[in-house]
Amino acid sequence: MATDTGKRSMVQQVITQERAALPLRFDFSHWGWKWLYLAAFLLDLGLLVVLMLAGSQPLVEALGKVPWVLWWFSMIGAMIVLTGILIWEDGYLHRQPRPLFLGVFYVLGSVWLFVYYLLCAKPADHRPVQEFTAARNIAAGTAAVMLVLTIYTAFSSPFSAMFANFDRYPGNIYYVLDTFFLIFFSTPLLWADARRRGIAAPWLYTLLLWLLGPFGWWYWFWQRPALLLVGVAG
Repeated sequence: MATDTGKRSMVQQVITQERAALPLRFDFSHWGWKWLYLAAFLLDLGLLVVLMLAGSQPLVEALGKVPWVLWWFSMIGAMIVLTGILIWEDGYLHRQPRPLFLGVFYVLGSVWLFVYYLLCAKPADHRPVQEFTAARNIAAGTAAVMLVLTIYTAFSSPFSAMFANFDRYPGNIYYVLDTFFLIFFSTPLLWADARRRGIAAPWLYTLLLWLLGPFGWWYWFWQRPALLLVGVAG
């Protein structure tokens, strides 16, 4: 009991220090960020509609004939798979229907994450975290596939072919934008997971996520420390 109380005290100290150092924490618990994420959600949705109406290539044709479109679409898939791991862990603390939420996320992508944060706006419960034990292996496998695909695409198709395709089919540009929206919207999940592990402000991991996408996720899942106190999301 004394050990558990000591761990709770350590977690509260981490969270207190974070709030003192960064009043606007980079998560969804502060209204300043809620407005920012609302604006990003509306922009994301608006670009999806506008670009698709401008004309997009049939997906099967695009994936089969344009290596760079396949690469960006795979980036989206990799981000969704790895972000889904944290939705699975975080959703349990918020008592959310995780299979349903993951299913919707796999279909809707980045636009769903804003809705997820609204549904999980209340503080997480103090209950044991159901850590996804295969996270490391899934992250490593995803990173390996993306690395091979990146090398293959770089050597098999000139970069100019991607811009030529986007010029002909503006709707395909959304695959690029959706990747960046996924990175932006998944960042609060990274911060919540980091706080559960005693890292108040994971700026390095955030930078790697923003620069490397799924490769940044791979590094986090391989480097993230053990849970400091299960059931505390911050």
